[in-house]
Amino acid sequence: MKFILLYLLFYEKSVMSFMNNIISLYIDKYNIRDNESEEKRVRGLIKKLHEEKSVFCDFPFDYLQEEQQLILLHYIMTLLPERQIMANMKKVDVDRCYMNFVYQSEKSKKVSEDILENYIPISLKNEYLKSRYEIRNPANNINAVLKYLLDINATIINLYMNEDTLFKVIGFKIYIKDYIDYIANVLLQLLVYRIINQDNIKALNIIEVLSEKVNELNELIEKQLIKKKTEWQQSKENGQNVLDAELVSKCFSSYITHRSKFYEEYKIKKILKDEMLSFPLLFKDVPKEYTAAKIIVSEDDKSIKNIITEGKHIDGYKEKIETVKVFIDIMADYGGRQCYSSCLQDLKVYFREIFISKSSYKKRMASRIVKEYINQFELAKKEGNNIPDFNKQSQYMFIREKISRGYFREKGLSKEYIEKIIFEKELYDLLLKIYLFYNVQDSLKFIYEVNYNLLKVYESEI
Repeated sequence: MKFILLYLLFYEKSVMSFMNNIISLYIDKYNIRDNESEEKRVRGLIKKLHEEKSVFCDFPFDYLQEEQQLILLHYIMTLLPERQIMANMKKVDVDRCYMNFVYQSEKSKKVSEDILENYIPISLKNEYLKSRYEIRNPANNINAVLKYLLDINATIINLYMNEDTLFKVIGFKIYIKDYIDYIANVLLQLLVYRIINQDNIKALNIIEVLSEKVNELNELIEKQLIKKKTEWQQSKENGQNVLDAELVSKCFSSYITHRSKFYEEYKIKKILKDEMLSFPLLFKDVPKEYTAAKIIVSEDDKSIKNIITEGKHIDGYKEKIETVKVFIDIMADYGGRQCYSSCLQDLKVYFREIFISKSSYKKRMASRIVKEYINQFELAKKEGNNIPDFNKQSQYMFIREKISRGYFREKGLSKEYIEKIIFEKELYDLLLKIYLFYNVQDSLKFIYEVNYNLLKVYESEI
């Protein structure tokens, strides 16, 4: 215990010494020793970059050569377009963009423009859609689907590795983000459509095995990150610029932006999970007599209301169900959703999640978000404008996830829904950690390995 305390004390003194040194170098280089305001700002900036338990613990500022540290500090102090971005980067907010933090030299800007002038980057959009189709198509044998996904994973990494000369220009912003999003979607689509929705498969057991593999991979990546930091330190001591201001700011910005997307999604799901646990009677398994099948129903069918409300009186039911029908039609026609305003299950799920569930997000209830969006949609159509997006991406995420939860409950899968949320957070933590190698090739290879290993878990458990 005494040794640990002495080590921590030594480490703290070393960090303070380093911080004071770089502050002194900056003050002298940019001649601000007599400028009390600027000197205070740079001290505050250095302190923020070394703040314990903040997201900046993942920023490798201390591993940069002093010259690169000073360049980055000067950019943040004088040219950063958004003055509050350092404070905002600590927040989880999908409605913000953090790419303003990227430093780029004039020489690099010119090189980037020349390289990208006629270049079309690799896109996973078509593969994303095709993989979703292959997974969701019930006619496809699961083993054939897994073989297809493993083959595509190998194809993607090979294509990326052939783009070596362009990695530094677009690697973090496009390739790592797209690859992570692609495999997260594939792995979770498999879980929902090939595991949880299959009655003959023990979904909870498979989720547990997947979680164990994710934790195992997480430990391996942690060890590799420790090794990578040792390499950075050795390179710095040898005067080598393995990391530079442009590289780390580009990677960190991409990491923070992606982190906000994943963690905002998790925040929403946690709110919905907590609501389920707080109001068990509202989210209990659907009684048999109120189960809503995926069937087309007539408006004259008197049993519809009773099934949707599960025998409860709902004020303003008639107006609310009409709002639901309009929203379902919008989601079907313009949102790419497979839902129908004449389908009993769709009507029930949308109605209950919009008007019966009382959970809110950022002080907005689902009913208010939906009504506001319908008004915007109808105004845009009337004026001949493009179909609008939701006011905020987080609002769309909230509505989308509530509807997803509703289908899980309707199918008697509430427990599986909760366990899926826990697994997703573990998966997201693992995938985001791969950014922290600050090397495009290394990151892409680890993304490939994560996908390969988890697909193999599916293969062994099905």
